[in-house]
Amino acid sequence: MDVLGACVEGNLGTVRSLLSPRTLTLTDSERRNCLHLACFHGHIRLARYLIQVIISIFFFFLSPQNKNYETKKQKNDLEWSPRFVR
Repeated sequence: MDVLGACVEGNLGTVRSLLSPRTLTLTDSERRNCLHLACFHGHIRLARYLIQVIISIFFFFLSPQNKNYETKKQKNDLEWSPRFVR
């Protein structure tokens, strides 16, 4: 199962295991991303989780400790983890 399918079904565990900054930008044929699909199908807990992950990514890349933004942006997704998000 892909991350978009997991969002349609509201499967939070699968979304957590498949989620990365790259998979957050995936869209379906109607250009809906993970957050859109979770909201559209009424999966409130999943939508709240995705919003928290998006906010954490935003602050990870724009925090003062990450002054070299271009280098951080080019590193692979394995260095980033949404584990601290509930």
